[in-house]
Parts: sequence; C-alpha cells; structure tokens
Amino acid sequence: MVNDPMQAELLTLLGAHKRRILDTARVGLGDAQFEAFRNVVLDELGKSGFEKELELAFSGKERDGKGRNIYASKEVPE
Repeated sequence: MVNDPMQAELLTLLGAHKRRILDTARVGLGDAQFEAFRNVVLDELGKSGFEKELELAFSGKERDGKGRNIYASKEVPE
C-alpha cells in the first residue's frame, strides 16, 4: 500500500512510461514476441521489480529486509 504522496506520484509516472514502452513495442513486434517483451518489462518494472524496490526505498528498508540508517555517515566523525 502506498502511503507517501511522492511514492504514489512516482508510481503513476512509472505506469505512464510502461504504457508508452509497451505501446511502442506493440507496433513493431508480432503477437508472441510482444507478449514475451511485455512479460519482461512488467517483471522488471512492475510490482515484483522496480515498483517493489521503490516501496522498499520509501519504507527505509534494504532488499534483505534489514533497516538502514541513511544518516550514519553524517554522524560518524572523521
């Protein structure tokens, strides 16, 4: 679930880009090729790909589920 308005806006923009990529591919590829391409694009950019990575980034967790402290480098004296 998207709680952050910025995240929601990014997902909306990403969806528009996915549609444009797929519409362009639809013109140049045959049915079987288009379906294969569509599956790759949606796997990479969809809910199990980049959208999931965005969700994790906005939640402050890394891919392995561990929290991260993005400010640690600024707090540690040199």
